Amino acid sequence: MNDSIPQNTKYCPRCNTVKPLKDFYQLGTRGGRQKGYDHTCKKCTKEQAWGAQVNGKYRSAHLQRAYGITGDEYEALWQTQGGRCAACHRPEKETQEPNFPYYRRLAVDHCHKTGIIRGLLCSTCNQTFGAMGESPERIRGLLAYAEKWQQ
Repeated sequence: MNDSIPQNTKYCPRCNTVKPLKDFYQLGTRGGRQKGYDHTCKKCTKEQAWGAQVNGKYRSAHLQRAYGITGDEYEALWQTQGGRCAACHRPEKETQEPNFPYYRRLAVDHCHKTGIIRGLLCSTCNQTFGAMGESPERIRGLLAYAEKWQQ
């Protein structure tokens, strides 16, 4: 990128400022190696997350474009589920990711073949469901494995 950026600093494109690395969220590790730092500084990340959750403009546009539902339809589904994940039943506010200042809204779970919306899932359940290929057989196998080693 830019060679003039001092060592142990990073450029935030959102606020157009070079800041120390401590001002950026550190991403997780993969294979024992650091994956790096978030692309925007902590302040901008918080402002962006807060704005998306409060004014809902970005979220509503995304919901309409990706799933064909309005923000109001999402909220109605959220209310129907009591603000909880349809799979693990954890409240949305308990699904905060480590090292992030905000919780993730429940994800819209939908059939990738038909586009039919099935419900709202926390990011952990949504990612696990997808990683298992949405296969009941694989999910049952994982459940049996977990129960076998439960102590």
